[in-house]
Amino acid sequence: MPYADDELSAHGGAPVELIEFLGPQIAYRYTTGRIPVTYVSNTYAPSPGMKVGPMGSATSTDPSALAITISIAEQVVRDYGFSDPPRSLRLKVYRGQTGGQVRNTWDGVVTSIAPKGRMAQIRSSSKMGDRLKTAIPSIRIQKRCNHFLYDARCRVDRATFEHATTVASVDGATVTVASIGLAPDQWFRAGEIVRDSDGERRLIKDQVGAVLVLSAPFRALDATDAVTMYAGCDHTILTCGDRFNNIVNFGGHPSLPASNPFGTELRLLRKE
Repeated sequence: MPYADDELSAHGGAPVELIEFLGPQIAYRYTTGRIPVTYVSNTYAPSPGMKVGPMGSATSTDPSALAITISIAEQVVRDYGFSDPPRSLRLKVYRGQTGGQVRNTWDGVVTSIAPKGRMAQIRSSSKMGDRLKTAIPSIRIQKRCNHFLYDARCRVDRATFEHATTVASVDGATVTVASIGLAPDQWFRAGEIVRDSDGERRLIKDQVGAVLVLSAPFRALDATDAVTMYAGCDHTILTCGDRFNNIVNFGGHPSLPASNPFGTELRLLRKE
C-alpha cells in the first residue's frame, strides 16, 4: 500500500517516527515505537515518553518550529541540555508506515533544550524558519565599534591573532591551557577557543595567565586536546588601536557627546 494511503487510513496506518540528532562528533537516534527500528543501517532505540510536535508555520509549505519531548535520562539531553550547546546540533525526523516506506518530515537545527522535571523539551527551527528569524544587522550611533571582530567591515586578519596550544586541565567551564605565548591578561577575553578536532567553540569570558573562564563547558574536552585561541575585543577605540592597529576601520564614534542635542531642552540666552 502506498505511503499516502497508510497515512490517510483510519485503521490500516501505524506510523512510527524516527528521530536523529547529529552533533559534531556523535549521532543520537531514537524512535517513538516500542521496539528498535533499523533504517539505512542505523538503529533507532525506543525512548519511553517521547513525543513529537506540534509545529508552527513559517509559510504554507515550510513549518518553522518543532518541539520534541524526551526523557532527561537520554544521552542527547545529558550532553547538551545543561550547558550551551555547540553551534551545530541538527535534527532530522523520519516517519515510517506499515508498508515499510519512510519519509523525511523534518530537517532543522536545535535552538534550545529546556529540562522540565523528568522530561526535556527540545525545540528546533526549520532551515527556512531559521533564515527568516535572522536579525538584519544595523548600524548604531554609539561610541563603541559596531563591527563584529574579524568580519568584512572590521578587516582584522583572524589568522594574525590566533594562538595554537593544547589543554593542560579542565574543570567545568574553567580551562587551563599549556601556553598563551606573550599575551597579557585579558588578551583573549571576548575571543574564542576552538577545539581543532571538530571546530566546537566557546566564548572566553575571562583570561588570567593561562587560565580561561568560558561561557559554558565543552561537551567533551580533555587534557592534551589541541585548541586554537583568538584574541578578543571590547569594541573601544583604545583596544582597536593598541591591540589591532585598526583605527582606520573603527566602526564607532568615540567623540560622541554624552547628551543628545535632539533630546535636550532649548533655552534662550538673555542679553544683559
